[in-house]
Amino acid sequence: MNEAQRVSAARVVLRGLSGQHFGRTYTLTEPRLLGRAGSADIRLDDVAVAERHAMVELHNDRVVLRALGNDSSLLNGVPVRDAVLSPGDQVSIDQHRFVLEAPGLPNRGQSGAQKPQVTTHTQTLKAVRVPVAADPAPAPQHEPRSPRNSRDPVGLLYLIAAATVLAAALTYLLYAPRIGG
Repeated sequence: MNEAQRVSAARVVLRGLSGQHFGRTYTLTEPRLLGRAGSADIRLDDVAVAERHAMVELHNDRVVLRALGNDSSLLNGVPVRDAVLSPGDQVSIDQHRFVLEAPGLPNRGQSGAQKPQVTTHTQTLKAVRVPVAADPAPAPQHEPRSPRNSRDPVGLLYLIAAATVLAAALTYLLYAPRIGG
C-alpha cells in the first residue's frame, strides 16, 4: 500500500458499539483478526468466540469479512460467514458489536462511480465478486435500469385522510361533553 492509500485507508475503521470494545476504533490499514486468541488484533474475551473467529480486510474500495472457522457472524442481523461490508453495516460476534465507518467508500449496491442500485440486503461474497490478489479484475457489468419514482401521491392522500379521521376521533373522545355526568 502506498502512502496515499494508507492515509485513505486510515479513515476506514471498525468502531465498537458494545462489549469490551465499546467506543474503541480500529483502522483497517492492515487486515484485522477478530477472536479469542492472544494474537488477535481485536481480542474478544468470551468463551463463545473462536480463537480465530474472523478476519476483516480492506481490498481497494471494498471491506471484506471472512470467517476463519465454522462460526458465523451477524451482519445487520443476518448470519453470514463471508460478506462484503458497506459503510454503516454492523457486525456482531456474540455480545460484541461493531459498525463500519468508511467515508468515501461506496454504499451498499454501489460500485465506485456507478449509479446506486436498489439492492439493500446483505451482500455475500458469492453475490459480489471481490477482487483479491489472486483474482482477475471483475468483468464489466451492465448498468441496471433506474427504478421509477416510487412516490404514490394517492397513497399519501389516504394516509393524511386517515390521520385526520383518527385525530378527530381522539379529540371527540377526550373533549366531548359528558352526557348524564
